Amino acid sequence: MDKDNKPLDSLESSESLESEDPVVETGSNVAPTAGQTTPVPTPPSNQKFDFQAFIRSLIGRINVYLLLFIFIVILSGIVFIVAIQTSKNQVKRDQSATQKLSEEALKSLQGSDTKVGDPKQLLSIESNAVFTGKVLIRDSLEVAGAIKVGGTLTLPGISVSGTSLFDQVQLNNLSVSGNATVQGQLTVQRGLSVAANGSFAGTLSAPVITTDKLVLNQDLQLNQHIDAGGPTPTISVGSATGVGGTASINGSDTAGTVTINNGGGATTGIVATVTFALRFKSIPHIIITPVCPTGCNFTPYIINRSVNEFTLAISGSNPGGSFSLSFIAIE
Repeated sequence: MDKDNKPLDSLESSESLESEDPVVETGSNVAPTAGQTTPVPTPPSNQKFDFQAFIRSLIGRINVYLLLFIFIVILSGIVFIVAIQTSKNQVKRDQSATQKLSEEALKSLQGSDTKVGDPKQLLSIESNAVFTGKVLIRDSLEVAGAIKVGGTLTLPGISVSGTSLFDQVQLNNLSVSGNATVQGQLTVQRGLSVAANGSFAGTLSAPVITTDKLVLNQDLQLNQHIDAGGPTPTISVGSATGVGGTASINGSDTAGTVTINNGGGATTGIVATVTFALRFKSIPHIIITPVCPTGCNFTPYIINRSVNEFTLAISGSNPGGSFSLSFIAIE
């Protein structure tokens, strides 16, 4: 019986060995199993370091959204720092350009002539200011808002680049270099002088028009009479009026009437010579019409005509007494 129990003891002893925790050496990749001896770790072989594989492995482990978040945080920090630095620089410039006035400085302004600061500094007045006396600005004046003037504004010169709106402007002399457009009615109290041509699209109304030359491209329509003004020409009596005969004239170079008073022995022929007050540019066309109280038994005619004068004569029989000859001279 003892001999039979020995193998069981040995078997139990072997099972007891399996129940024990195996011992694993550090650095070993394989855990020893029951009934095996612990393997001896072999030293690693000398292998090359793969840098590309390391980078790929590193990229694979990095989260892209995390990198984007970090980039946004860094960019926001840079913008914040730049804004703070710019604000500090602006504050420094404002502090260097402006200066607060103390009570002593304000009291010193009550004097007749007081200087505050220098041209490099800026005087800033936050409240409203009222000047009882005059204000003299030796340099230019820049106004950011609107200007309201309650009284008269006197300016030696004004230059306006944009559009201006005036309710009423009174000027002694106005010179416009460019074009001028008047939307309303233009009233000129005195004379209007135009050096170049003038063009009117509507009706031109004037009680009197004086011109050196009038050119009409259309028909002339007159609703009233034609008054041929101008100086009166001179006249000399002809020999056909007889002894003691006289001649007179009234009118102008354009139209007039010659009156003949016959003397003794009046006959036919030259009765008068009319000399124009103003010389015509060319020989005028002259029309003669006899005027007789009891009828005319003679025929008037012109012997010669020029730019300076024309001569009147009659044919047939001299009626004696007085008669008239009206004429029209048109160039």
